[in-house]
Amino acid sequence: MRLLVDSHVLLWHLSDDPRLGPKATAAIEAKSAEVLISAVSLWEIAIEVGLGKLKAPEDLPERIEPLGFQLLDLAAEDAWRVCAGARHGR
Repeated sequence: MRLLVDSHVLLWHLSDDPRLGPKATAAIEAKSAEVLISAVSLWEIAIEVGLGKLKAPEDLPERIEPLGFQLLDLAAEDAWRVCAGARHGR
């Protein structure tokens, strides 16, 4: 099972926050799970930390692989596709 987790799920999983919930935790920790996190989520967290709106571990990028999460890089082509999606949403 492939799971794409967002910023909050990543941070909640790292801190054993009860807001994650037992079903979500079980899904993330399942042996069959392929857990993905986007580089955009790290970017979002970094912005919020920089603005003083969020606290996160300073070594957050280094913690991803030991968790068993795979980092999805953002390619220029991927970023540009957002523009096409925005046009369709008008």
